[in-house]
Amino acid sequence: MDVAANVLAGGKNSRLYKRLVYDLQIAQNVSAFQSSKELGSEFCIIATELDKLEIEGPTQREVDRTVNGYEASFLDRLERIGGFGGKSDALNGYYFRTGNPDYFNEDMARYRAVSVDDVTAMIQTYLRDNGRVVLSVVPEGRPDLAATKTTSE
Repeated sequence: MDVAANVLAGGKNSRLYKRLVYDLQIAQNVSAFQSSKELGSEFCIIATELDKLEIEGPTQREVDRTVNGYEASFLDRLERIGGFGGKSDALNGYYFRTGNPDYFNEDMARYRAVSVDDVTAMIQTYLRDNGRVVLSVVPEGRPDLAATKTTSE
């Protein structure tokens, strides 16, 4: 599966990268990876589509679907009594952060109040094209190997 992930999205000449970024121009970046676990594994494909989201913003339907998903996920966690991520963790997390273990309604009210314009404003503010850090780790005495600032940054 590691090899399959690399064939799909391992670099700019990979199948998905060429198709989604170059040919269809519907994503800015594509990556894939396989993560083995003892009882189960994950195969992830990630396609970044920030420009279109920044320009057009999300639809009301997308925002509603997301908020409904948060609520359903929270209620699903409440069905588990203990263990990681169950009811006890949720109540403890609310108590730790707010002093009120029964903070769910207030928490959901924050999500229900989010509008399309709110999401668009956050994307335009925090997910900018120039919002990045370039870090170069080079051998001592070799600053010439460090990344240089380009004119577009």
